[in-house]
Amino acid sequence: MGVDTRQVVNVQGNPRMIDQTLEELMDQINVKFADRRTTERDIENQPGPARQINNDSRQRLIQGNISVPIAAQALFVAPSLGERLPNSDADVFDRVMRIDMQIARGLHRQINQAMTRNLIQHVIEEANTSGEFGDARAIDIDNHTDAGFEGIAGNVSLPHGGLEARKCKARMIPSVEIGALISRAIPQSKSRFDRKPSMSRYWSTVVSKLTPYVPGEQPQLANLIKLNTNENPYGPSPRVIEAIRNELDESLRLYPDPSGEKLKTAIAALHGIETRQIFLGNGSDEVLAHVFLGLLKHEGRPVLFPDVTYSFYPVYCGLYQVEYETVALADDFSIRVDDYERANSVKPGGIIFPNPNAPTGRALLLGDIERLLKDHPDSVVVIDEAYIDFGGMSAIPLIDRYPNLLVVQTLSKSRSLAGLRVGFAAGQFDLIDALERVKNSFNSYPLDRLALAGGVAAFEDTAYFEKTCGAVVESRDILSAQLESLGFEVLPSAANFVFARHARYDAQELALSLRQSGILVRHFKRPRIDQFLRITVGTDEQCAALMAALRAITA
Repeated sequence: MGVDTRQVVNVQGNPRMIDQTLEELMDQINVKFADRRTTERDIENQPGPARQINNDSRQRLIQGNISVPIAAQALFVAPSLGERLPNSDADVFDRVMRIDMQIARGLHRQINQAMTRNLIQHVIEEANTSGEFGDARAIDIDNHTDAGFEGIAGNVSLPHGGLEARKCKARMIPSVEIGALISRAIPQSKSRFDRKPSMSRYWSTVVSKLTPYVPGEQPQLANLIKLNTNENPYGPSPRVIEAIRNELDESLRLYPDPSGEKLKTAIAALHGIETRQIFLGNGSDEVLAHVFLGLLKHEGRPVLFPDVTYSFYPVYCGLYQVEYETVALADDFSIRVDDYERANSVKPGGIIFPNPNAPTGRALLLGDIERLLKDHPDSVVVIDEAYIDFGGMSAIPLIDRYPNLLVVQTLSKSRSLAGLRVGFAAGQFDLIDALERVKNSFNSYPLDRLALAGGVAAFEDTAYFEKTCGAVVESRDILSAQLESLGFEVLPSAANFVFARHARYDAQELALSLRQSGILVRHFKRPRIDQFLRITVGTDEQCAALMAALRAITA
């Protein structure tokens, strides 16, 4: 029987990883990696073996996050139960951990016994639900009764322990009547750890229909090389740090400037536009959210975006009930402007895509963007320029000529301020006015005093900006060439990442192997790109470590 080594603990909506070492079990159970669920999930949410952790570490992690202790031991599901866990849907360890935690929450006390047969049966039954999670039944277990299992996990640095005696087989055989251990059953114990919870009677109708965006993993483990979320490998300008420190005084009791005029002035001076042509938001994601609601929602007119693009776009559409259609990228993963012409007479409700596109990294020329603007004068065209400073040409100079153009940028990437959350949009006044109306119906103060001060300083320090962007671009070109020398196909990139695949190695397995070496990259389980890895350009030292690991894997 194959056992998936992944464990994901969903703590208040935030998936956290618990890694495990299964090396010492290899001669007792067939351990293999598998994730065949229908739900799309990034590979960093599917870790394989990494650092060793013991039961104490596991206990502290869970207790620190949900404030209850959990079972010190858990058992392996065995063929002796007369049931088979289908590999097509089952993820044994993930379900064991979820039920483990649900029991703890239901009892509010520590459980010292392994899971009972009833819960094992629940795992088996749940494995046949097409990859979706149901609700576990929380039960009381007699803490002082010997369950009599053989082969219960012991202590070889597994989150659930390991095999107490290495000679014993990785199976459990109930030697007593398990049902006698159950003293109380609590039906339908609802848990915030369910991936797809049942609809609460208190929810608005739209909530149950949402498919939230899953951000890239922000690991808590030290000494990882993090090349999975496209953050800048270099810190922000020293002038940014100084500006933020200067704001740390008694003035924090006052609200920030709701219009952010100083920051708008800095942006306008850089791009040669007016402050009235700029809209500020709490990161470009918030700006984009207001764009979808304020400019792209038109009944009977779907917004268009690529089939392979930023995965937040369909999330916004679901949240605001915006109709949309996807337009396929070309075979080389480039955007073809002609494909946005509709065969019918219905004008699109808008067009949006990143330039450079994400996750492909391919950039569109300004001439193609102009053609798109001319072909769709009655539709807003939104160019999401999160990565523009690493090799593309910004469309901001075009906004005076095209009233239907809106350009969105962020300070998270090229300005090294992902932790500060500053984004902006540039366009003609009537587009900006629509966004201001939405913002002031939602949150009049999206940027705090620290973000406003840091943003101004970031735009003023052009020398530091140019130096760090240049370093990233140089490292990207070297990394691309090195990957190609190992047999990778690397798409042309104008971003701070590369998108690559190997003809002989599965992308998911590569990502898992890199994780074992302490290196995180991003894998998307989506049609057309499931054999690609998106690799953030790191420092020269980080890129060298990546290449050394890949050489060892592909040797």
